Amino acid sequence: MCPSRGCIGFRSRLALALLCVGEVVNAVDSASAEDDHASESAVPRFRWGQTKEKLFLTAIVKDLDKTSVRLSFHPDRLSFEALDSFGKTYALELDLVQDIVASSCKWEHVQRRDQRGDAVLVTLLKLYPYPWDALVLDPPAAYRSNMDRDWAREDQALEQPEEDAFFVDHEKYLPRLTSSTLERALEDVDILVLMIRHVACKQCKVVDETFAAAAKTIADAKKGSWQQRLRLAVVDPRTAGRLLARDLGGFCGAAPTECRHFTVAPAHERELFAAGGLEPILVRGRHSEAPLLADLKRLARPQFTRTTAASAHAGRTSAAAGRGLVVLPPVPAREVALAAHRARLWMDVCLAEDISEAGDLGLSIDGGDTLAAVWQPGEEELQLFGGGGVKPGAFTPWLLARAVPLLANTSTFEEDEPYEDLGLPVARLFVSGTAAEAAARAAVRDVAAALVGRVA
Repeated sequence: MCPSRGCIGFRSRLALALLCVGEVVNAVDSASAEDDHASESAVPRFRWGQTKEKLFLTAIVKDLDKTSVRLSFHPDRLSFEALDSFGKTYALELDLVQDIVASSCKWEHVQRRDQRGDAVLVTLLKLYPYPWDALVLDPPAAYRSNMDRDWAREDQALEQPEEDAFFVDHEKYLPRLTSSTLERALEDVDILVLMIRHVACKQCKVVDETFAAAAKTIADAKKGSWQQRLRLAVVDPRTAGRLLARDLGGFCGAAPTECRHFTVAPAHERELFAAGGLEPILVRGRHSEAPLLADLKRLARPQFTRTTAASAHAGRTSAAAGRGLVVLPPVPAREVALAAHRARLWMDVCLAEDISEAGDLGLSIDGGDTLAAVWQPGEEELQLFGGGGVKPGAFTPWLLARAVPLLANTSTFEEDEPYEDLGLPVARLFVSGTAAEAAARAAVRDVAAALVGRVA
């Protein structure tokens, strides 16, 4: 039986329709594939070289859209992204083998065109002036195949230093800590003092040896002594201690006088003032053991203990009050507790035992603005902070100006330091033992009391 003309026409139209649908589907699939290809990022060619202090990275993209370049710097990594003139994305995410000073890194377009395309030069400032043996941690295959060394920018005189023997030489009394072992090291002490040791920090070489000597002295101390209330430890920022060193804010001092150690309080104290961080106190590195031990003895005092108004007032005489005292409400404001923590080298910090004791000291409760009761070293007069509205950040400079005596006898650089650290003009009275000395001291003390916070 032959099909009718109507049947033939219907089948022809159906075949034509299916053909058109197939072409549309193929066109959509093709466009989708092109969009997916455009959205995928490619790895640019890049090369790197270094000097002792800096690292140079050059990323190269053919037909680069120069307005599209974006870079971001972080202590442990950098991100690069750019488009070519066709809209294709090129990107790098580099996890660096050592830390950099992100705020001091920069990039620029290279005016002279590279044979592979348009070049972007990135300059990284190393946190520690030290030769790197690699650029990135575990680079993927796509990175390895596109990465070269830039021998033109490489300092050919760079040599990898010998292994640092410091850690092994002092391991009996100076343990190495990492982020995972920090809290365990704080379990049975009131304070932990850390030294970040990097072999590249030549300025701190003597300071490091002094710290190790103090650690041995403390390890040998008798039970029940003040030395038992603190622990000294060391952090290696090149290896497993890298994250802890970063959390502490480690750096390489530009001069021997800028070397610092880092003091960390126990977790129960940090709950009062640290919003998830360590909030370490920086302590000066010393070139002899005696002044370092004096600082450590001050730091070893118990802090953030509970007190009554009567106990706080008792003994606040010039003879008995060589240190300042700050008393905070039972639940202090975080900013106030943090400022008190930062003053603990020179002041004792207490919390009022309860609301009643806080009221007896003149402290505000339930949102009031009298936030702290303070006795300056050697002074019997109680000073209250607050009242009439308190500006954010005002308590820290107010307290630090009262953490030192109004008038002190100083004969060493170490005794001058707390005054110089205030960042205020320092007035000095030179005496020679004459009959007028007592009157001169009294007059200068009155001036210091009137100008506290403006002159030290």
